[in-house]
Amino acid sequence: MSGTISLDYWLKFHHWSKWYYDKYLKEHPDQQFNLKTGEFEVKPKLRSLPYTLHILRGQVGTVERPVNITKYGEWMDANGLPWCASFVSWVLHTAGFSGHGSASAQRLYDQFRKRGRSGKTPRVGAAIFFHMRGGHAGVNHTGMVVGVSRFWVDTIEGNTSSGVSGSQINGGGVYPRRRLRGPSIVGYGYPAYE
Repeated sequence: MSGTISLDYWLKFHHWSKWYYDKYLKEHPDQQFNLKTGEFEVKPKLRSLPYTLHILRGQVGTVERPVNITKYGEWMDANGLPWCASFVSWVLHTAGFSGHGSASAQRLYDQFRKRGRSGKTPRVGAAIFFHMRGGHAGVNHTGMVVGVSRFWVDTIEGNTSSGVSGSQINGGGVYPRRRLRGPSIVGYGYPAYE
């Protein structure tokens, strides 16, 4: 694999013995060695809010190529379709959650509701569900909440536009958005973070 170094090379370069390396990891069980960077880093904790937000923020700037063709749609076997729900499903799956998966925003919202994990209060890390004007009836767009204030909900959404112009529900990329806490928000889905 190009761009990586071997553990043996790293140990030799830093004058560490294998014994010291093993001792370090035993004393720091939350750490792992990244062969690509040659650094120790915090192990990702599946099903945690920080890890989910890390995955989510790492997707900002991803764009479809061509229209509605993305890795999220490919993963969901729904390439060519609007992909906001595939994006949220992919993020949750990558973060270690199971049972939350649909290419339909309405079906994804229904999954949260059936598990008793939905509500009307915004929380960081929650899935957010919208009914946007110009779209079909019911829930027609989704994203993930990254910030909450009195009047606004900050989100990261897939298949939206980067600004106020362009389609909000079929816009072509993963972008941070600031949404007014108003009637376009149908509800929220709360993953079971550990």
